[in-house]
Amino acid sequence: MKTFKERLMAVLTALGFVEKQKAGTMTKEDMDKVVASYNETHSADFFADMEADQKQAQKAAQLDAAMQLLADMASDDNTEDDDTEKTDASAKGGKAVDLAQAIKDLATKNAGLEKGNKDLAEKVEKLSKTLENDDPKTIGMKIEGFARAHTDAHAFGIDHDLFATDKRWNKIVVNPNVAKLNGPSEGDERSFQKEATAFGASLAARYAHLKSNNLLNPERLMAATSVDYADVTTTFGAQYVIRRQDALIAQILTIKTVYDFFPRRYGVQDMDTIFNVMFGEVSQGWQKGKIFKGSAEIQAELGHVDDVSIKLQFEPLKDIERSYLGYLNTEGSDAVKWGMIEWFMLGLFQKAVQEQTKRRILGCAVKPETGVAGAAINASTGLIFTLIRYIHQYKLLPFSDVAYDDYDSTTMLDTVNAFLAYWFSKKGDQDKADFTLVLNAEHQAWWIKNVRTAYGLQTDFAGVNVNVVPDYNIPIYWCSSMENRQFIILTKPGNLQALENLPGEMMNVTLQPDFEDVLIRSNLKEGFAAAFVGKKFATPAAIAANDYYLQQIFMNKPSLKIADDSVTLAGATNFWFTTQNNTTAGKKITDIANAKAGQVYIIECGGVTQPQIIEKAAKFANLTAAWTPTAVGDYLMVILNNAGDAYRELERCVGGVRSVNALVQPTLPEARS
Repeated sequence: MKTFKERLMAVLTALGFVEKQKAGTMTKEDMDKVVASYNETHSADFFADMEADQKQAQKAAQLDAAMQLLADMASDDNTEDDDTEKTDASAKGGKAVDLAQAIKDLATKNAGLEKGNKDLAEKVEKLSKTLENDDPKTIGMKIEGFARAHTDAHAFGIDHDLFATDKRWNKIVVNPNVAKLNGPSEGDERSFQKEATAFGASLAARYAHLKSNNLLNPERLMAATSVDYADVTTTFGAQYVIRRQDALIAQILTIKTVYDFFPRRYGVQDMDTIFNVMFGEVSQGWQKGKIFKGSAEIQAELGHVDDVSIKLQFEPLKDIERSYLGYLNTEGSDAVKWGMIEWFMLGLFQKAVQEQTKRRILGCAVKPETGVAGAAINASTGLIFTLIRYIHQYKLLPFSDVAYDDYDSTTMLDTVNAFLAYWFSKKGDQDKADFTLVLNAEHQAWWIKNVRTAYGLQTDFAGVNVNVVPDYNIPIYWCSSMENRQFIILTKPGNLQALENLPGEMMNVTLQPDFEDVLIRSNLKEGFAAAFVGKKFATPAAIAANDYYLQQIFMNKPSLKIADDSVTLAGATNFWFTTQNNTTAGKKITDIANAKAGQVYIIECGGVTQPQIIEKAAKFANLTAAWTPTAVGDYLMVILNNAGDAYRELERCVGGVRSVNALVQPTLPEARS
């Protein structure tokens, strides 16, 4: 009787498809003809015969693996009985071993040795699931069934409904050719959406569980033996699902973020009051009586979060399948391609985390224009604009001087040294050992070059320690996602915090059908706040008179000082501009050239001699009113609209009095008062 492959080849020859088959250029239409011809010629069912052939091949491979196991065990056994058995086998002319009887004999031989039987069973199971080698490239988590040792009922051999092969996407994992033969039905579409939504909810719950048990460590999650799953489930298949979720979470955690210095604070649903106590000097020499000294002042710091959403209109399942298969075909073996749903989720979360990380540093929350999608950078407020808000609230007095306002590739070290020298004169009795300097990771090469030039003869061939400021011995945190900003920030580790509501909230995605497309949605809350900034003052003069007393965050002010009488600002150069005293009266700023989408711009008054004004006209026609500064420090904050033809006002300060545009920044605490 001819084999399935022989019958199939006869059909290919009859149809003239042999050359196309060898070249791998068969189309779906060609395959439809092959299936129809096969069924008619052989009075059989093509897919049933193909499945039977695959089962037979799998059984043969398992038999070979079991035979090799017995041979390995025989070579390891040095007993006299074993030698006799091998002699008997040789005498029979090397006939094939009765596998069932051999395994039965082995079990009898090891009677009473429960551990030995268990090890044998596990070894047989392992061999039966390693028919195809698919070693992970990107993660080292070792999970039995990671290789594509699929069974008839389950992808990856994982006995769990999530991987049941009666679901189309798991069939494709087992045999990618399934997607080429016919497209998904409407029932397949609905099932995929429902399954992916359930998986997202389960993944979010698992992330929260790991967070609550201090297990959000990629190295631990990648090492399957280092996490205890006893409290998760007693079901073997379910344990595998949880392990795979852990490995997926570990893959996401390896994406570069900033939480090693700006820790996450959970449980913030809207606004959160962070209480801090500032103590005056309390110690004194002893004397009799109630002679008290010192004071304790409670200063509340208010943090808030913004609502962030992921709303994605995805292609139909057949297009998702095509993308998935294309990825598999071009990228080769990769442990993150566990299954179509897992692959889909991982790609979505990787992109979302990358956007979130950038937003954690440079983001500024701006309400989207009605009916228009907003920029990712404007979904919530991050480090830089949180600090700028503290400056505008008169809580944080920046260091502003030409010596440390800005730096370049040759002056970075000198600028940092000048900044620290000034800080030492203002820090009071605060211990420098408590503070860490935050610098832009993009400029680390500048730093190394500067330090090597200045201290090249003093490093004793040890090279540059990039994580410490020479002489001052203050540690450096190299902050990523800062682009080309020349910020210098000094604070205590953990003081600045990334706020969220629930751990893993981003992962709780939902999918729903929309005609032929799939709508994907995930909602989360984000914010940024300091645990301690300093005392709040009512006016610029009052905070200046305080002279940094009890201030816990120190930073420079890298604004661009624009030229005398300037009327156009260079949006590609900076986002923070400071005017100077002008020669000519009546100068008006009319535009920010090359303004970037999503970038918030600050125009600040640096001199009250004939200062520039901004009229409510042209690109600034949407301002709440014309801006006419009357004091140094007055400012206007704007952002370019989606059409790129006008600016939206966020907030302003005139005469030292700040006002927030609640229509554009509705979540700020000041906008609600």
